[in-house]
Parts: sequence; structure tokens; C-alpha cells
Amino acid sequence: MKKLGSLLLVLIVFAISGCVSLNSKFDSRLDQNKAVSLTHIHIVPIEAPPLSGPDLWLMLLTDLPRENNKSTTLSQIAEDLLNKNEIWEPTVEIAKETMRQLETINNYSVSINPEIKPVSSVKRKEKEDWPTKLRKFYNMDTSPFSYPEQTSTGVVLEVGLLNYNIYYGDQFLVFVMMKLVDPVSRSVIANAQCSLWYYSINPVHNDSSFFTSDDGFKKNFRETIAAIVPNCIKYLGLHKNKPSI
Repeated sequence: MKKLGSLLLVLIVFAISGCVSLNSKFDSRLDQNKAVSLTHIHIVPIEAPPLSGPDLWLMLLTDLPRENNKSTTLSQIAEDLLNKNEIWEPTVEIAKETMRQLETINNYSVSINPEIKPVSSVKRKEKEDWPTKLRKFYNMDTSPFSYPEQTSTGVVLEVGLLNYNIYYGDQFLVFVMMKLVDPVSRSVIANAQCSLWYYSINPVHNDSSFFTSDDGFKKNFRETIAAIVPNCIKYLGLHKNKPSI
């Protein structure tokens, strides 16, 4: 019993602290002299992969019998529910939270790209294509997108999801990726991959309202992102307070 308690404590600590990994082929973070001199950060949300989760649990939440799900995956049904009241774009939520933290905590001028950038050659309903394609995109030396409207005194921050999963109603795993890009050369300056196990998901509904209500899945996702973003900001070198003018 004592060993079980210790294991749970370790898991809880991990869930709170999260995990950040950096790709060694790029600089670990933005040079701090440039971080202070930046005039603007333009955040670009990248197309997100489909939501994942155990089929049995998703079947219960979507409130649909298994025989009705032969032609459509349960993950797709869950996504359809998320989009029922309004279009749900998880990477836009990441962009908004990143903007909030960069503006209020780090005193940067920030904007968000009005359009989500697609991950080329990935078909959204073919979930098996996503991990390979997203990691290939994440590891690219040069951004495939051009940003002619941005200046050399600013940077582009591409934000996306490598994966996000729900496990049995009380666990949530999210992998966020961020890439700093030079808007002129399109070269990747630095990148970070931040992940977090989140254990506070406690759905009060065992039906589809968990996905359609504001206090269900979307609230848990936003809380998780709010905890992840500071780690990515820090490891990209954007965590230093910029002096007010």
C-alpha cells in the first residue's frame, strides 16, 4: 500500500510539472539579447490531429451503441460533438493562451494568424498518418510557410499539437509543439515539445454533453494548456520580461 501511495505521489508531481523536450539539432532557445529586442511575436496555429481515446470510454460519452459506429470512428464522433455549437480548433486555443501569457506575463506585442496552417499530405480522418507527418513537420529545418508580412525585428511562433488523448474519464495527455521561426529566412531558430499528464478531468456527465458543454472537455483542455504553455515559453527563451517602454 505504501508503494502504491509513493507511485501515485510521483504521478501527481509529474502531472503538475509536465515534461519538456528540446530537439538538439536546433538552438535550445532564443538568444536573450534578441528576446529583449523583439518588437513582435506572430503566433501561427498549426492544424491539429484528431482527438484520441479508448473506444469503450468514448462510446459511453458519445452515448451511442457500438453498432452505430461501424462506419465512423468514435474519435470522429467526439470531434463532431466538439464542433456542434461552434468550430472547435484546439491549436487556436493554444495560440490564444500563448498570446495571453506572452502579453500579460512577458510584455510582448503579439498577434495571432487568422488562418490555421495545414500539415501537408495529411488526411484528417486517417489518424494513423498523423504521428509520422507531425514529427516530420516538427523536425524540419525550415518552415514550409512564408510570412512576408512579418519583419526581421520579430519572430513567428508556430504552435501545434503532436497528440492529445483522453483516458477513462480522469486522465488527459497533451503534447504541445512550438517552433520559433525567422520570418525572413523561414529558418527554425528553436523548438520545444511540452507534454503534460493532467488528472483533474472529472466529467459530471456520462453522455455527449461532456463534449458540448463549456464545463466539460473544453474547460479541461484550456486548464491543461494554461499549465503547459509556460514551460514552452521558458525553454524557447521567451520567458524573460521585456522592459516596458
